Parts: sequence; structure tokens; C-alpha cells
Amino acid sequence: AGNSIATTKKAKRIFLENIALLSTLLIRSDNAIPSSSGHISVDGRIYNDADENNYSNITFQSDLSRPNRTITIVTTAALPWFTGTAVNPLLRAAYLCRKMKHINNATATNHTQNHQMVTLVIPWLERQEDQLQLYGPNHTFQDPEQQESYIRNWLRDQADLVEEADPTDGLNIIFYPARYHSGLKSIFAMGDILSLIPDNDVCVLEEPEHLNWYRAPGDGWTKKFNFVVGIVHTNYKEYASSHYSGLWTAPAISIMSSAMVRAYCHKVIKLSDTLQTFALEKEAISN
Repeated sequence: AGNSIATTKKAKRIFLENIALLSTLLIRSDNAIPSSSGHISVDGRIYNDADENNYSNITFQSDLSRPNRTITIVTTAALPWFTGTAVNPLLRAAYLCRKMKHINNATATNHTQNHQMVTLVIPWLERQEDQLQLYGPNHTFQDPEQQESYIRNWLRDQADLVEEADPTDGLNIIFYPARYHSGLKSIFAMGDILSLIPDNDVCVLEEPEHLNWYRAPGDGWTKKFNFVVGIVHTNYKEYASSHYSGLWTAPAISIMSSAMVRAYCHKVIKLSDTLQTFALEKEAISN
């Protein structure tokens, strides 16, 4: 029994470290300094207009090490549904919250103190039957505030991210109305997510293809945010080939997903090299 507990704790620690590593990959630990020419210099490197079209380079907008940057992370699931698209984005948001505070404290800019720099945007299941199906009878909520309290308690007690769980100075959490589609085994927004999100600087879309299949009309993510990163979790192409026909066939899903990701993301991070190609010039693989 002792060996089993030790193995579980080790697996949990490795998982948390991997989440932290992926979050760190989004950030460079140096500061951006305006040069006399009007360009931006980072450790002697000059950003220019050509860099903005080279997806392999760090640009002024993609450099998250600059102080005072605000980040919004949008995902398709939330605790207590312990699926990858709920747990991973929550931990990523918490680690980015910690990193942003470290960057801002290092610059000693007073107006960044005690300010929530990272916002996590998650679904609120409006129907009790959806909550029962995904969360079970012991974890249903009357309102988003109850669910937020559950999430913060888990972040503090299980993930040991005490400061990040603080509702005042830690991670900011907002909900969008959503429903669960049992046939597709997925949660979809009921309305325009973008209208609920503050005008922050950077956006991380967890499952960008999923978030945009039924997106409400209006300005896209790249219109609202200066830099948009898409993190691809799920092999929907393979999933569709095994479960569906018609509109949800694998070729249709592949084409539609590629179009969504290419249109709404400046950079794409795939969690596995087995995932389909979306926009080759924008892609990186990391997990």
C-alpha cells in the first residue's frame, strides 16, 4: 500500500511539473526595452515588421515576458469533470498567474501589484441533468459561484497553489453559459463567449477548433486580442472516424478544424505529434 501511495504522489508531481513546463515555454524570462529606432529590443534583439510574419520567431506581441501583460485562457470543460481540458488549463492558468506576478514584481511597477493578470474562462452547465451526467450526484451546483468555490478549494488543497487560488489576488475565473452534448460527448457554449471576456492582451484557446465550431457571429479572437495561442488536446479527426458520419466524418472534421485553427490562432501548440496538421507554419509540438 505504501508503494502504491508513493507511486501516485510521484505521478501527480510529474504531471504538475509537466504543466508548469508547458506554461514556461510560453514565456521568455527577459524584458522588452524600446530602442531609439522605435523598434523593440529584447536582450539586444530587434523586433521588426518582418518578424510578425515569421511564426518561428518571438515577436513583440508573442513575448509574454514583457511586464503588465494580461492573459485570458478559454477552455471547454471545468472541474469537477476531471478531464484533460479541465485540469490542464486550470493548472496552466495558475502557473501563468504565478509567472506574471514574478515578472511584474521584478519590474517594480506599482500599478501591477495585487492585480489579477490571468483570467480563466470556463463553461457553466445551465442544466442540472448535464451537471449530474458529468459531475455526478455529489457535485452539482446551484450557481457559478458555488462551482468557483469548489475549483479554488481544489487548486489550494490538491494542487497546493495557495496564492493562485486566492479570489482577490490570484487567478480570475469567469463562466460562460454552456450545455453538454451527450452524443458528441462535448460541452458547447450557448452564446458569444467573446462578449463576456475583458479586452485582455493575450488569449490561450484550449481546443481552438472545438471552441470555434459553433462560435457566435462577430469579431474573431485575433480581432480582440493582440496574440492568440491555440493548444490542441484532442484527435477529433480520429474520434470522428470511429463514431460519426455525415457532417461529422473525419475528412469534414479535419477540414473544418484546420480552417478554425488557421483563422483564429497566431501560434498553435499540439500536445502530441499524432494530431492532424492544422497550420504547419504556425505549429509546435510540446507536452
